[in-house]
Amino acid sequence: MGLSEVVYKDALTYKPTKNGLKLESEVDVPILHNNVIMEHNLELNILVNR
Repeated sequence: MGLSEVVYKDALTYKPTKNGLKLESEVDVPILHNNVIMEHNLELNILVNR
């Protein structure tokens, strides 16, 4: 049986945050195709140093 997703996320972000990196969670990134912004965005679970 696996752990909850939030536990994995906490484990992945602990050390980078402790080392001073800026992290953002659940970031929507627009998708551009042929100079048109698509209806749906890409959702990043973790974005480091935007």
